[in-house]
Amino acid sequence: MPSKRRATSESGPSNHNLPALPPLQQENFRMFVLAGRTAQLASAESCAYTDFAADSQRSSESFIAIRLDLRGGEGMSSTAPRPDTSYLLRKLHSFTGVLPVGAFLAEHFWSNSAALVSAEKYNTVSQELQTIPFRLIVEWGAIFLPMLFHGGYGIYIWLRGKSNVSAYPWVGNWLYVAQRYTGLIAFAYIGWHLYTERWLTHGRSTYANVAEDMQNPWYLAFFVVGVLASSFHLGAGIWNFLCKWGLAATVKAQQAAGKFGALVGVAFSIVGILIIISFRYDWHPFSAYLPNK
Repeated sequence: MPSKRRATSESGPSNHNLPALPPLQQENFRMFVLAGRTAQLASAESCAYTDFAADSQRSSESFIAIRLDLRGGEGMSSTAPRPDTSYLLRKLHSFTGVLPVGAFLAEHFWSNSAALVSAEKYNTVSQELQTIPFRLIVEWGAIFLPMLFHGGYGIYIWLRGKSNVSAYPWVGNWLYVAQRYTGLIAFAYIGWHLYTERWLTHGRSTYANVAEDMQNPWYLAFFVVGVLASSFHLGAGIWNFLCKWGLAATVKAQQAAGKFGALVGVAFSIVGILIIISFRYDWHPFSAYLPNK
């Protein structure tokens, strides 16, 4: 008997005076497992598709870092994770895709739609844009530099990402691939368009210049592909932005965001194709808006 008591005292303090922990509730365990599955599958089945390939490991690590207080029955994080530089850059990349790059694309489509009224209307609007105050500051601060960051960092993400649509043909994975390739096409198209219509002509391009270029079938085809790729990329980017920034957190909100992004993509595609047709065939369906002289 003395030897047993000695062994007990040497092994550690007695636990007779400590309160017994309540048994692990099955509901808490299910919540714990559900949280893990949500963290790992949200990007595949919801709308954060553009980060699925690059952020899957981060989702798992974030889930491992969560420690639940099972005794109290409430799941709480012991320490708040600090976002790394890649996370912040991705958030900024998503934001610049909507503002100001997306806003610039919307304004560009709007101003170019003046061609649907008349050639003179298009030239007038183009001249007004070239004579706005502080034009160089606006162009570089709100258009060129954000566009270079969004396009350059987007290419960086595209090169680092890995497509697995053959193994997992989810809609999110297909959108991930389509978003990357249309972004690359849009970046090349917008860059080339700015170079030819803004730098070479010093902003003095007229309706007649663009209409002449549209007579080239290769030029026309490149414009059509560029407009469609840019429109799709913007619509999908809006969906991704609303989800990534927490503006569409629930399933219904994410579905509504997806429909809104699709609507934007389709609307921009239709308007862009109509503008191309106007230059190609000297077509002005809204010429009746002009006052009678």
